[in-house]
Amino acid sequence: MSEFIYHDDNDGTNLIFEMANISPQAHKFGVNLKMHILQPGDRQMPHGPRVKFFRHVPGDGFSISLNQDVSKIGIVAGVSSKIATVSDVNKLIDCVKKYRIPLLNMWSYSGMSQDELLEEMAEINAGKTVRLRSPE
Repeated sequence: MSEFIYHDDNDGTNLIFEMANISPQAHKFGVNLKMHILQPGDRQMPHGPRVKFFRHVPGDGFSISLNQDVSKIGIVAGVSSKIATVSDVNKLIDCVKKYRIPLLNMWSYSGMSQDELLEEMAEINAGKTVRLRSPE
């Protein structure tokens, strides 16, 4: 589920961020793209919460912002037309809106596993309320 990547910062130090790559079979959004979400590391990210969708490597995809307010969720980086149809992009945005609280929890809480994310998504599917966790 998780891998470690090194972020080369301008001061010459290597900082580690944990990331989760979630397969289309796991997230079940109905679009054959992997989902990538960073989790807290040793440093603030240069952008707000977001998830990236990609086919092969994170660099070939696009990012959708995460926010409690669904009106603030949309594409914020990348070019979606290279790997997805307009219909698929709209489906992904709708899924991110639906599952925004579990995704925000994953973004904010380094101890959260992919299984916990999928459990929270299943709770939403069952009509249950999922609460936003306090950031670390």
